[in-house]
Amino acid sequence: MKIVLKNIARKLFESAALRLESDHKFGFRILAKLVMRHRYLMGGAILANLGSALFEGGTMGLLAIAVSILIANDAAPAGEGFASVHALLVQWLPEMGREGLFLVLVFGAIAAQITKSALSYIGKLCSIRLQFCVSGDLQARATRHVMNFSYPEIGRHAAGVLSTSISMAGQFSGLTSLVNTALLSAFMLFSYVGVMIVMSLPLTFAAMVVVTLLSIGLTVVVRRLNHLGIEIARTTIYAGRIGFELLQVPRLLRVFGVTDYAARAVNDARQASITVGQKAATITSLVDPLVDVITVIGAGSFLVVGFILAGESATTVIPQLLLFLLLLNRMMPQVKALNQVRMAVSKMLATVKTVAAFLKTEDKQFAKKDGVIIHEVKSAISFDNVCFSYIDSEVKVLSNITFAIKRGQTVALVGPSGAGKSTIIDLIMGLQTPTNGSVSVDGVNMKEINPSSWINCIGTVDQEVTLLNRTVFENISFASDRYSRADVVDASIRAQADVFINALPEGYDTIVGDRGFKLSGGQQQRLSLARALVRDPEILILDEATSSLDTESERLIQSALTKVRNNCTVIVIAHRLSTLVDVDEIIVVEKGRIIEQGDLSFLRSSGGYFSKLWGLQAPDQTEQ
Repeated sequence: MKIVLKNIARKLFESAALRLESDHKFGFRILAKLVMRHRYLMGGAILANLGSALFEGGTMGLLAIAVSILIANDAAPAGEGFASVHALLVQWLPEMGREGLFLVLVFGAIAAQITKSALSYIGKLCSIRLQFCVSGDLQARATRHVMNFSYPEIGRHAAGVLSTSISMAGQFSGLTSLVNTALLSAFMLFSYVGVMIVMSLPLTFAAMVVVTLLSIGLTVVVRRLNHLGIEIARTTIYAGRIGFELLQVPRLLRVFGVTDYAARAVNDARQASITVGQKAATITSLVDPLVDVITVIGAGSFLVVGFILAGESATTVIPQLLLFLLLLNRMMPQVKALNQVRMAVSKMLATVKTVAAFLKTEDKQFAKKDGVIIHEVKSAISFDNVCFSYIDSEVKVLSNITFAIKRGQTVALVGPSGAGKSTIIDLIMGLQTPTNGSVSVDGVNMKEINPSSWINCIGTVDQEVTLLNRTVFENISFASDRYSRADVVDASIRAQADVFINALPEGYDTIVGDRGFKLSGGQQQRLSLARALVRDPEILILDEATSSLDTESERLIQSALTKVRNNCTVIVIAHRLSTLVDVDEIIVVEKGRIIEQGDLSFLRSSGGYFSKLWGLQAPDQTEQ
């Protein structure tokens, strides 16, 4: 079955006069693998289509024989191939006579057509079910693919591109429907051609000439649609990226008064995609009229030529020609369907290539799934001559960083913006990997640690809080079902958030709004702290957690942190030096290097960078 599907797909593309590239072949392998998960649906569709074609041919054959019996003299006018069948029927059913046989055959043709229609419907049901199953599988695979990206890898892709690519993966499944249509049409054509050959080999040859010329002529249209398909894929991805990026920053657009510009940018990008799609639809719309005209011309030609050649026996030949034209008329929709499949495939080719290239793994980095399981820090987190540069950059963000954070310590990272503090945090969390040197936990290199187990040891509170448009409970438990209501409430109490949460209209079931706009900055930050504490972290990381808060909110956060410091290791990035009073050690970073290190008393009296910075913020300390 798998080999058959691959061959069918290959033939479809070859018939569309298109060159298969490696990404296309990879896409077919993905599709064939997913179809094999639902092979019973594909098999059901193929068998139903085959049965439908056989009963369709039976219908036409029975009608041909009925006409032959009704008007037959010494020979069967409906075709010499039916003469023996006619004679056999007359021999078996002499008592029914010609009219009786005619009626029996017509009712048999009707029964065959009803059976054909039922089988055709079953085939379509199987095809529809298969397409939606494969679409779901493809989108699930694309989503898992994105979620398994490493942190550096995810940064290489715009969020809008990722979202659009996942959506396009679902469209990729349309190939299964095209395969089903192609199979049904091919089976029907074989059935019709078989009946035609029995009726008249010369007329069948003439019909095949018309069909072949039509298909050759449509190749030009197919190639044009292929180029437009590439443009459709490109403009769709671009429109998705622009729309996603601008729609997720509503406040920024309004603060800068550029909503009109954003609307024009989104609409222009979408209009470009619509324009290309309109061109493709316009070209496609020419096909049906063209096929209809050629069909009528061919039918008229058959009648005229047959009438002229028949001479005096025209009245005998015309019924045969009319029956042949009925077959030709039934066959042309199948020819039309096959050519529409060719055009649909050519339009989808760019989508196949885009999705396949997106799903390839060779050129992408993925998060590690195995390694040493760690549930706690027993000794220390150590940096040993760590250097770091981002991919495709020669600039060193960190140079020869060496320090250790002992279990239970509260350590602060201080320095100007761009000094490398956040990069150090990313290295501690295992989101980035050192270019040189090593980061280790209890002597185990971070490269050898299972990332999932390690990240579960860490709770993080960022300066910019990210909240989902969901309930308070869902934001604190955050994409996990392992925390009970009691766990969430306990974490909220420790984060000094329980009081304001209970004052909300629906308490923990209150929807916080998009990005938490229904809450104040201090409330958002305390929810973020509760989200970190519900994990009972071994390590709590605070990245500028209080720098943008008012005095009261900062006091509440500091009070909460004081209560949890005894139970975990705390790492703080701080610009407000007022938050460093209770820390055990301060590491001062500048231009990617550690320039000072020690406790608050030592650094204040050292006369170095930190001492000068402390002096600048001294008025704030008094005020605080």
